[in-house]
Amino acid sequence: MPPASAARTPDDVQTSPAQACVDINTANVEALQEIIHIGPQRAVQIIELRKAQPFRSVDDLVRVKGIAAKRLADIKRQGVACVK
Repeated sequence: MPPASAARTPDDVQTSPAQACVDINTANVEALQEIIHIGPQRAVQIIELRKAQPFRSVDDLVRVKGIAAKRLADIKRQGVACVK
């Protein structure tokens, strides 16, 4: 019988590191897309916005076009995004 860890799927492996946060001030495009509601275009926008002024908190994501209170609440609930 294989060990329990061998039974993991790639999806399981990808979701377990969700405990580690994605720093919106340093993450690359791919890492930013782990955050709910952040696709390739918003990821690039986050990178451009942080060049001008770093994000002080996750709440600052409202600076990103298309992110308002409801999407920000989803992002905070997911618990992946952070500012270190």
